[in-house]
Amino acid sequence: MTESQRFRASLRALSKGQALDALSLANELQASGDKADHVSAHICKGLIYEHGGEGLPADLDRAMQHYRQASLVLRDQTTFCDMARATMKKGPAYFEEGLKYLQEARSIQDGPEVDLGFAEYYKSRPEPDYPLARRYFARAARAGRFMGFFGYAEVSRRMGQNARALMVDALRLVLGPFIALLIGSKATGRF
Repeated sequence: MTESQRFRASLRALSKGQALDALSLANELQASGDKADHVSAHICKGLIYEHGGEGLPADLDRAMQHYRQASLVLRDQTTFCDMARATMKKGPAYFEEGLKYLQEARSIQDGPEVDLGFAEYYKSRPEPDYPLARRYFARAARAGRFMGFFGYAEVSRRMGQNARALMVDALRLVLGPFIALLIGSKATGRF
């Protein structure tokens, strides 16, 4: 099995809830002598510890350790978004730290996944800012991310704007097949 196959196999195992199998594959990936494989292993382990699974509970502190290790070598927006997401999962006291990671991700490269991160931050922080969250969800939706449509509709409902939410849901259903054809799997991008 090649290292890229091992990376994908680890993520597949994690998506099935088989965290211990995913961790075993990530450890094999890390045992490789290639520096790029070490980064991939840290990203895998970060995801494994962030989400947990059968036989392995989530451990956000360990997830952050692996994301930080990856960010030391690979300075990209995805790694900083991962750190922001894991940090915010630790609770309301950590939201400001999560915001700093999102700002760092944006300074590296702005994009719809970063917009989804900011939207989630403003939607979920202790004192939500729904209008601002909706603005970020709209940016992600305009970039063809389905989560932008879903988030926009959810926040609109929380604001009592059910007609607007229904309109966005209908728009997503009409545009969905075209978006999927135009940008493919990127349309399912998440924060």
